Amino acid sequence: DLMAAGIIDPTKVVRCCLEHVICVAKTFLMSDCVVVEIKEPEQSCAGNPMDNSGYGY
Repeated sequence: DLMAAGIIDPTKVVRCCLEHVICVAKTFLMSDCVVVEIKEPEQSCAGNPMDNSGYGY
């Protein structure tokens, strides 16, 4: 309930958020490059090397 949380005009909050999102999108579209952090893939367990269940043996 936004009114109980003290937000008097939820429509204005949504409009403000949309304006900021549009501004960020415009910045990305007009820039020549964007620097992001590439996350390392999580290491998974190799499994049982003696498990032949998937190879039809």
